[in-house]
Amino acid sequence: MSSISPKDAKLYIERWALANQREIEELRATPIAVKLRQLISLMASASVFHDSVARRIDEEEVRARWQKIKSAYRV
Repeated sequence: MSSISPKDAKLYIERWALANQREIEELRATPIAVKLRQLISLMASASVFHDSVARRIDEEEVRARWQKIKSAYRV
């Protein structure tokens, strides 16, 4: 993997900041009815995925990692 110059890195970060800002604007402009339909679709799609032992184990590992992160940053 090649490295990039500090100038190119700065430009890259600035472009991503602009893209993120645009996404925020689009999300704010999205009507609540559309957001609700998207949420309903997401919730309905959960039945498409099969629940498995491996998936539950993965979920528990992720939960445990988040707990470690949370406890490490609690002051």
